[in-house]
Amino acid sequence: MIIDNQVAISLKVFASVLLIYHMDRVHLYVLVAGGLIVLAGCAATSSPEHLHVQQADGNISADNVVQFDELTPAQQRVFKDALQKGIADVPNNVSIDPWTHYRYVKYHNNTYEAVVSTA
Repeated sequence: MIIDNQVAISLKVFASVLLIYHMDRVHLYVLVAGGLIVLAGCAATSSPEHLHVQQADGNISADNVVQFDELTPAQQRVFKDALQKGIADVPNNVSIDPWTHYRYVKYHNNTYEAVVSTA
């Protein structure tokens, strides 16, 4: 299980607060519920995968290319974001399959290398 820095810091602060304060049950339940909400928010927004996109060079086999139109709208947004910035976070609800099965994406008559990395 990968825990990013934000979640790790939240866990440490949460554990410290529990150790420092001796509370009655009601306050403890409120604190625990609040901590779980914070952790759930951190986990939902973090993305362990990143898409790197750059112009491809050389001869590329058609077997290694996926057409942009074959990507889902969410995958298309991630690809365009990575194309613009060089790298983009892949949300947890977006499949990385096209970029792991094919190394290249054909978009507007250009071929781009698309590589997924993990944090």
